[in-house]
Amino acid sequence: MKSCDGIFCDLKTDKIYVADSIANAVQVVTPDAKVYTLAWDPENDGKDGLLDQPCEVLIRGREMVVSNFDFPVPGGVNTKYELPNTLSRIPLD
Repeated sequence: MKSCDGIFCDLKTDKIYVADSIANAVQVVTPDAKVYTLAWDPENDGKDGLLDQPCEVLIRGREMVVSNFDFPVPGGVNTKYELPNTLSRIPLD
């Protein structure tokens, strides 16, 4: 995990979901302290629903809704600003 921005704890599974904005990813921390990547996208403009520097995550039913803020920082996957396309959806099946 390269960074930790928004965090969401799913009380049903005790998993913690982390918006890893620098890596352009969403990470999961399990109750037994394992960390894995749930979703990752290369640099893009977010218009097709891809991650574009995620900053907040939440679970709604069987999907994750991710808010993106497209604010390039040194060392991050995103290197330039584009038009705002701020939401991504990740199915949790």
